[in-house]
Amino acid sequence: MEIRYPYSQTDEKVIEKILEDENVGINHMVLPPGEGLPVHNANSHVYMTVIRGQVSLVLDNREEVRYPAGSIVNIAFRTRM
Repeated sequence: MEIRYPYSQTDEKVIEKILEDENVGINHMVLPPGEGLPVHNANSHVYMTVIRGQVSLVLDNREEVRYPAGSIVNIAFRTRM
């Protein structure tokens, strides 16, 4: 059997939880240019998939790195982001 997990398809800012269970948490985010998230520590092992555009990350106060669409970025648990 399958379960469908729909998510928003928009160009507006959106942050939504798609799935959360004992094995995995999947969030969907659309962040227009200039938008971002507050500084925080990763509360799990993160796999960030860049579907379109690009994402700029500053991890553990290192230099900013930009990742283009087609990238999957692994961010370790408790990394400051």
